[in-house]
Amino acid sequence: MHEDHDGRPAYQELLDRLVPGGRLDELTVLAAAHDRDSACALAEAQLPEDFGTSGVLDLEERLGAEGWAAASGQFVGDPFLRALLLLRLHHGDPDHERWRAAHRTLIDHYGDEDPPDSARYRLHHELALGKADFAVAHLRDTFPRADTRSWLASLVFIASAPYYHAHDPDGRDFDGHDHRSSVALGHTDADQQPPDSVNAVLHLRVRRLLHAVWQLTDPLVLPDPKVTERLRFELEQLSNLRPAGNALLWRASRDWPSDALAGRPFRIPGDDHDSGDGGR
Repeated sequence: MHEDHDGRPAYQELLDRLVPGGRLDELTVLAAAHDRDSACALAEAQLPEDFGTSGVLDLEERLGAEGWAAASGQFVGDPFLRALLLLRLHHGDPDHERWRAAHRTLIDHYGDEDPPDSARYRLHHELALGKADFAVAHLRDTFPRADTRSWLASLVFIASAPYYHAHDPDGRDFDGHDHRSSVALGHTDADQQPPDSVNAVLHLRVRRLLHAVWQLTDPLVLPDPKVTERLRFELEQLSNLRPAGNALLWRASRDWPSDALAGRPFRIPGDDHDSGDGGR
């Protein structure tokens, strides 16, 4: 989102029109949440003491009253509004401390493995801080045994993490360049050292696939046609490794590239009622 003619960020102009009437600062923080419970956790850790649960409930009601659609797995259901709010959160201070603090709060909130979806929520926020290794390891290790449809849904949800350039170990912007396409196309494979105890081919394939989905589902950038072709190839190759899930992986290899180029949410094969967008 570039600056307008007055030098003010375009996303800020849009948010002023889309979220009139105050509470923009609070909604900006809560945009990182996934439901009422995680929004309350963010409010307790990151917002003034007098906001609290009542403030969360008020904003939840207000979003519905103003016609913003709800979405499973996201406190702010509309993907465009959520993307603008998260962009504002990221640029809210020079060192992005509020951005990092919000995601760290949610990583802690989802620290337990119970309920079952906690892992994918936690990995979503780790990825938002630029830490892809945890997500790669989880997707790699669960691929051989997980239900294929659930595995694909987890992949899409984790990769729905917002992305703002490369980050250093402390989560700060590193060089301002988007490296997802390079990773997805295998240009960085030679620099990787998969753990000795894992299948290196599967590890690198999952790493490429994660970055491909991350790039192609980002609402703030155009899809890279080369990455869409690589996405198709990686899914085809994975389908050969899972006879029981072959049909679903092969279907995704056909649907997802066309979804990406058309700007549609990724469809999860075998689930006619789930767009598979992870709430994006």
